[in-house]
Amino acid sequence: MVNNEFLSMIKRPTRLTLIALAVLSLLPFSHALELKLVADGGEATQLFGSSVAIDQNTIFVGAPGCCNDDQYRGALHVFERSGHTWLQVQKIESPDEDSYDLFGYSLATSGPHAIISAQGDGISNPLSGAIYFYEQQDDAWVPGARFISPQSMPRDKFGVAVDIDGSYAIVGAPQGGGRLPTCGSACIYRYVDGEWQLDDVIYPTDGTPHDNFGCAVAISGQQVVVGAAGSSAKPTGAPQKVKKTGSAYIYERHKYGWRQVSKLSPVDGHAGNLFGCSVGIDGDYAIVGACQDNVADFHSGSAYLYKRVDSQWIDDIKFTAVDADSGDFFGSAVALYQDYIIIGAPGVDGFGKNSGAVYSYLRRDDGWALRARKTPYDAARYDVFGASLALSDELSVIGAPFKTVQEKPLQGVAYIYDNIQDLALPVELASFSATCQENAVLLQWLTQSERDNLGFIIERKADEQWHVLASFQTHDELRGRGSSSMPTYYEFLDDSVQAGTTYHYRLADVNMNGLCSYHEPITIRVSSGVAETPLLLTTMHVYPAFPNPFNPETVLRYELHRASFVAVDVFDLRGRRLRMLAAGLRQPGQHAVTWNGRNDAAEQLGSGVYLIRIRVDDVVTSQKVVLMQ
Repeated sequence: MVNNEFLSMIKRPTRLTLIALAVLSLLPFSHALELKLVADGGEATQLFGSSVAIDQNTIFVGAPGCCNDDQYRGALHVFERSGHTWLQVQKIESPDEDSYDLFGYSLATSGPHAIISAQGDGISNPLSGAIYFYEQQDDAWVPGARFISPQSMPRDKFGVAVDIDGSYAIVGAPQGGGRLPTCGSACIYRYVDGEWQLDDVIYPTDGTPHDNFGCAVAISGQQVVVGAAGSSAKPTGAPQKVKKTGSAYIYERHKYGWRQVSKLSPVDGHAGNLFGCSVGIDGDYAIVGACQDNVADFHSGSAYLYKRVDSQWIDDIKFTAVDADSGDFFGSAVALYQDYIIIGAPGVDGFGKNSGAVYSYLRRDDGWALRARKTPYDAARYDVFGASLALSDELSVIGAPFKTVQEKPLQGVAYIYDNIQDLALPVELASFSATCQENAVLLQWLTQSERDNLGFIIERKADEQWHVLASFQTHDELRGRGSSSMPTYYEFLDDSVQAGTTYHYRLADVNMNGLCSYHEPITIRVSSGVAETPLLLTTMHVYPAFPNPFNPETVLRYELHRASFVAVDVFDLRGRRLRMLAAGLRQPGQHAVTWNGRNDAAEQLGSGVYLIRIRVDDVVTSQKVVLMQ
């Protein structure tokens, strides 16, 4: 889904005024690459990739800006897997003859059924919306029932968001009537005796006008989550002013219909953060995007994960980008499936303004861990990569609907990634340290996992320039382990140092495609008395901080082999010291320090990336930790 606040900043020429306005209103109210999908015979301004869906060996890609006989009715492209490639097997155009239907605006598929919305469709009012059910018969998808809003509200945006799972489907109408006019509603359909029937119309019991309830929807079995990005949440500690932070509601089907079981609101939310602009649910987990959260910077964005414990939905973790920046809109789109989460940030400027990025997370025994920050190899400005997402047990599909293809602006692209091989960090470095030896410096590092790792390059500087000290091409001990999920220990002895000199060291890992990735540098001073220092295998050993990411606290353990002066401090990424955790003489043995995410003034710090630096005598090492609020 695409965030209108974010897209309103994109100045791209287009003659599709109606389509542009509709796409701009969607979200706030709502080698690695395997394959890149483009529309067969695609034209400019068709916004291919505005919506994507995947189920087993079938991928649906919506192109709501597709020009059909100059009527701009929209289209849907169907791809099927053939071996290791994906082939377009069908192009479905809007079933009726109306102009500006925006067919393919949102879509979902499950088994032999699919649901596609035509958000611009309307009988008496434009943008009132309609949805179509399709069914797979033999080798083709054929149209079935067509529904419009049962409430007949003018411009209720019926079909802004849709989802389907098995015999149930849900359709959002964020401007439809509910408890009050225009507070929003959602329609749930059920497949019974070979046809789709309206099962229920749901809306919040505390709804108010312009809550945008239904701007985002997701379904898993007989439970649904509905986003209401414009709704209000009253902060704790009345009397306080009600803030329009946004909300999300969870419903479950019972004997007599669908019943609201939970209302989710951000405990740290601020007005206008659009909590609920995107949602996902699978089993006992639900995720809610807040793409305008100012957690790290203005509109950097976040996403909240909730877990069902017994009959209650509780906060589990808050995701933010490790490199968050202003206008990233992290959380504009989210997808959750089993042990995988992917989060879109279409406003990231990594390869030009609004080129976009996607972050992937994997659930482990010790919690959710960042796996990758993904950008396509051909990323360019205004692609809005990550505006739409779809996830299966094997693959991720990511839309970039504004991408220019063969000089055709706004044609759009959809990318396919393998969840294991592509959406994973090449090398996860657990620790990197330097120790003074007799006339030498011993470098030691530990990798948590590796993917396609050819090996390492060690660079050193004692002045202003970095110089290559050694590489995997010249030293066998620096060769990588290829792909491995097991921790691996490495060391290298630099015997070309001079006493009385301060050295900086940094590691770079090189993958199979020759991509070189640098890690955080460390610093050590070789004292004038180093020659008299007894030779020790290590002065200390520092273990990875755990848990990481963390909330509310993380523990850093280290082991000393001799009595040493120890200083442990926390810094932000700008180098500002925030907290002193330890300082003083420590005896040989194991030690631990705990950080609770607060600074020296006992103030709670915000979510983000911090550095814990530990200095033992003249040896300095640091670790990155991620605080999730």
